[in-house]
Amino acid sequence: MLKKLPAALAVTIALAVPAVSLGGPDAAQREAARGGLGKLVAKDSAKQHPEAAVARIELSDFQKVSWAIATKPSGLPVEWAYVVRCEKGWLFDYYPGPGDVKTTKRKAPFSGGFKIPLSDPDSCNFQVAGLIPGESEKRGRVITRIYRKG
Repeated sequence: MLKKLPAALAVTIALAVPAVSLGGPDAAQREAARGGLGKLVAKDSAKQHPEAAVARIELSDFQKVSWAIATKPSGLPVEWAYVVRCEKGWLFDYYPGPGDVKTTKRKAPFSGGFKIPLSDPDSCNFQVAGLIPGESEKRGRVITRIYRKG
């Protein structure tokens, strides 16, 4: 029994020591993980008056999709909206529905997710748009991005 004690003690110490990472994510992967948004799959930006950017992507293999809108300089007001169109066989649906798209004004940066209008769709077209309104005193750049998780 005394011979087994040193072996058990050695195993316990080995398990208690934290593991050392031999490699790690690059800067882009760390940034995406920190933001929790996922992998960047689409991006658009604009700086000419009017500043309007629309990021769009068609995906057929996805789990979760999110979006983000930013401005340079930060804090500019942005009118924004998003639309999702999904297909499953011969069925298709939109969110929000045709005629129901409304823009909202908010100071950037901000982000959110997409609602999928069909369960288990074959493919979806995601679009997010941002516009610095014409009455805004400050001009800048608006950036729209779409991310995929999973």
